[in-house]
Amino acid sequence: MSAFNAATELPGNGLYRIAGASGGLLGVFLLAGAFGHLAAVWSPTLGEGNLRGLRAFLLLLPGFVLVISALTNLLTCRALWAGTQWALRLALIVNVVAAIYFAYLLQRGIPNHPIGFFLAFVAIQVIVLGAIPAGLTWPATKLSRLE
Repeated sequence: MSAFNAATELPGNGLYRIAGASGGLLGVFLLAGAFGHLAAVWSPTLGEGNLRGLRAFLLLLPGFVLVISALTNLLTCRALWAGTQWALRLALIVNVVAAIYFAYLLQRGIPNHPIGFFLAFVAIQVIVLGAIPAGLTWPATKLSRLE
């Protein structure tokens, strides 16, 4: 009996697994970025009491977007790996909103900030997540594994 005869087909699209793995990695990067941003602006904003109201909120907003995006990606990565539709929709919506916000910040031209890197990471995740409902599959042939 050949090992190739013992192959069994795995159901589903491998892009779900890629989206789950990249979502977990993206969540870690976004969480690190959120920590860095909030650590940099928390003391000048709220610690000393210099800024209040809308100005303080706008200064903290990128950190909040990073935290929400990070937690969503981390919480949905396992469900994406399993191929659930609710996780796909939630992750796609949150990442599209984050990408639009980061593109806006990049267009504003804030110097010496890594907004472009975060935009690139989120855009890659949006492309992977958007490929699944578009009907793309990976690999193009059926997945199989040896038992």
